[in-house]
Parts: sequence; C-alpha cells; structure tokens
Amino acid sequence: RKDIRALSIPANEIAASVGNERAANMVMLGAYIACTKVVSKESITEGLKELYGAKVKAFEANVRALEEGMKFIQPKT
Repeated sequence: RKDIRALSIPANEIAASVGNERAANMVMLGAYIACTKVVSKESITEGLKELYGAKVKAFEANVRALEEGMKFIQPKT
C-alpha cells in the first residue's frame, strides 16, 4: 500500500531529554499531528491546560514533549 508511512520515533529517549520520561505518549502525539495535521498544536495545548490546571511543571513538560515530537518529524534543513 502506498497510503501508509511507517516511522521510527525514539519517544522514550525524547521524553527523557525533556525531563519527563512518562511523556513518551506526548512525543508520539506530536509526531502524529506533525504528519497528519489532524489537530492543531494549540488545541492540544488547551486540552493540557484543562487537564493539568495548576500543575505547571507537568503541563510544561508535556508541551515540551509534544513540541519535540513535532520537531522530530519536521524536515531537517
């Protein structure tokens, strides 16, 4: 099939590099939305604000993981 794209994402390593080893899922989500544009980064960020509320460190770590996942997919120049 030509409509499938398989990528290898070092999600655990990227999550650890941003200081939250448990944020590998956010790394993968960032990579997914960078590939598909199915949802905006802003809508995910707003959802994270609602989810984490006053837990600023957790919110920031998850946003960093999301951004790093997106960066991993972006073409290297």
